[in-house]
Amino acid sequence: MTIVILICSRTEWCVFKNLVEWRVLSENDAFETIELQSIHLSGVSVICCHSGWGKTAAAAATQFVIDRFRPDLILNLGTCGGIQGRVNPHGLYLAARTIMYDIVDRMNDQDNALLYYSSEITLDWLKPFPDQIREATIVSADQDLDPVRVKELIRRFDAHCADWESASISWVCARSGIRCLILRGVSDMVSTLEGEAYADATVFNSGTDKVMGKLVHLLKDLLKTIVNRLDCIVSANRENDRLPRHS
Repeated sequence: MTIVILICSRTEWCVFKNLVEWRVLSENDAFETIELQSIHLSGVSVICCHSGWGKTAAAAATQFVIDRFRPDLILNLGTCGGIQGRVNPHGLYLAARTIMYDIVDRMNDQDNALLYYSSEITLDWLKPFPDQIREATIVSADQDLDPVRVKELIRRFDAHCADWESASISWVCARSGIRCLILRGVSDMVSTLEGEAYADATVFNSGTDKVMGKLVHLLKDLLKTIVNRLDCIVSANRENDRLPRHS
């Protein structure tokens, strides 16, 4: 089994690499890839890839790891901005739905354009989650979350968090038939009036340290759960294939 962990921003990537043991997988790739050595799971290869920030880089890296490694699952770890009153500071959230909210179609149906770049992520197979993790709707755009748009994003999409990459990662995975999980920690909060990190970038940096530490702390048990559940799914599918078919 192969699991790819995809991490987007340079800050997230540097913190992650300082918290785990790894070896360079290839120095010639367009996207830096390493193999995780601090977590050993029998018969499982855990490959980590740094995509770079933004939807374009994240989509390209997602397709790269799909073509290169044919993973059984892609797990995106990283940070997000939390909407005040919707999530907890430094809380951990699994995306059940992602939307690219900066798609603008002025010639045709805007709602259909947004729907096209929305993804539903099946999470039932992974339940129950660890106590620290909750489900959320994550909205993505190539921009930091504008406080002026917070009410609109809650009303239109039931948004809880915002980032730059989740929607493109889940969209590419869905198009390629690859199972994915998006697990993000809230590095900073945004209200209808302000973003706490916008006037002080150290808020984001310290928040990234905290949430990436939480994610790495959870990672071994989470990967064990993922592998066990995927094994059960594969076994059930094989058993169904052996059952006689009746016309």
